[in-house]
Amino acid sequence: MTANARLLVRDWKDVLPLSYELLSKYHGSEYPGGVGLAWQALRFALPALADGGVVRREDIMLKTPFPGVGFFDAVEMATRASSRKAFHLLDGMAMLGNPPASPNRGHFYFELHAAGGVAVFSLKHGLVPEEFYVLSEANARSPLQGAERARLMDLRGAVGMALRSSKPEDVFDCHYLSPLPHAREEVENDTPLDLSVEDALPPLSVTDGGLPLSIGYGEMLRYAGRKSECGVAAAYVLLKQALPLLSPEGAPERKALSIRCGIFGQGIVDGLEMVTRAVGGGRLTIDERLGEGQVTAPDGQTGGSFLFDISVGERKGRFVLKKALDPKRYFELCRLRDGRGLDEAEKLEIERERVAFSKALLETDEAYEAIL
Repeated sequence: MTANARLLVRDWKDVLPLSYELLSKYHGSEYPGGVGLAWQALRFALPALADGGVVRREDIMLKTPFPGVGFFDAVEMATRASSRKAFHLLDGMAMLGNPPASPNRGHFYFELHAAGGVAVFSLKHGLVPEEFYVLSEANARSPLQGAERARLMDLRGAVGMALRSSKPEDVFDCHYLSPLPHAREEVENDTPLDLSVEDALPPLSVTDGGLPLSIGYGEMLRYAGRKSECGVAAAYVLLKQALPLLSPEGAPERKALSIRCGIFGQGIVDGLEMVTRAVGGGRLTIDERLGEGQVTAPDGQTGGSFLFDISVGERKGRFVLKKALDPKRYFELCRLRDGRGLDEAEKLEIERERVAFSKALLETDEAYEAIL
């Protein structure tokens, strides 16, 4: 795999460029083989389905009997299939060909659907060493320790490296392919979104199983999509301020972080999840009765106060968005949008206000009042 290899997906008005490293950061350290498998599966199927275009995230649906956690996480990062309830783990699904079994249960067999198109494929035989099966199955019976655990982790890393350094066509056998009907839409721009400015902002530091991770604002946007940009910005500046205060000795372990949000906003939740994995780990809760903050969003797609209780181990803090950042006109337009709808002039104005709110958040050194 070349260093600049990327995967393209369409999200809202944008074509998002995704890298293997991004999928790996979302998942963490435990199952690099599954991340490598997902990376190659998506590189194998999505371009074939799109037939020269770029597949929309919201059109993607996956069916598989393979239960790998690393694979699941990496597919979610790239396609948001799990969040959209479009990732289907089917133990007894009918299969074409003779796909290899996966360790413990299931098979390396995949059906990727997108807006009327479908790609059916399986992992080629012989790519996963027998020792990997033996140790994985032993670990499922009773967690391995010491040298055996270290050997299993080495094998996971080696399998992941072997998969992602191969060409996708050397990894999979294709059993059936039907590209998207009218996949190419000439009115759409396939130029990848330039997030170089967002990528240049200071990254957030956490660890995952002891593995240091550096996750930037641009990477949070690639997971959430720019439609939720305000919420992602609010999550980014929240963590930028909170993590050093609650973990002054260094980057905190993801699993040590717990978050209670006084507001529901998809961009906020997605931004926090990209960095902390608190949603998938059951460590993020939404409680609109948490308290009354200084900035309150309108009911509808978002509702509640910009108020957050965050803990890192035993250390706890409350973070309240400052009143000076209240985007009154933006929220007023949101209420109109969710009520009577917006006219053309108001649609342009709400877009300007959305961008202005995001910019104000990102340009403020300490956007939240911290109560420790």
